[in-house]
Amino acid sequence: MKSGENVKVLLVKNDFDDPEILLEMFKSLFKNMKSKEENGYIAICFTYDNNLDIIHVLNALETELVGSIHAYISEDRSEDRLDKEIPIAIKLLNELPLGVYSFKEALLRVKNIENKKEILNYILAGSGINETFILEFAKNNLNVSQASKAMFIHRNTMIYKLNKLKANSQFDLTNFNDAYILYSLLENK
Repeated sequence: MKSGENVKVLLVKNDFDDPEILLEMFKSLFKNMKSKEENGYIAICFTYDNNLDIIHVLNALETELVGSIHAYISEDRSEDRLDKEIPIAIKLLNELPLGVYSFKEALLRVKNIENKKEILNYILAGSGINETFILEFAKNNLNVSQASKAMFIHRNTMIYKLNKLKANSQFDLTNFNDAYILYSLLENK
């Protein structure tokens, strides 16, 4: 992988009799990948566009090995952001039933998230958005014009911050599910 390139990570619980089978299957799909073992999971860093292909491979692996898959697939991220995301994703996966999850799906499904502040800081890093921004934006019905007036922020500045958040983390604060996730991370920190 080239420096500065966006990559994805696939975390798969290493419950296989022969964990090398898993790595060999993914080596055939991802020509340029790195892998490491972390807290009982195999973390595979790769560049690939189609998450559906990955899910098909996981389903085939599950069927072939007559086992259950517990996995996580990230969005495209820089490698330094992935290094911070992997431990968070492992904590979330440990709270979830078997299945394949994205970051947002995991955050929506985990009932009691212990490290909310850490996760929120990870998501908001570099966006210029803070907790007050999220609260005010939610109070103003996710409406950019209304929220910018209420917060005394120029509308273009608000749009810039929202776009920066989306570029850094794939969270769109104008989307209800994304706003709900971020708002719920604020509750009872």
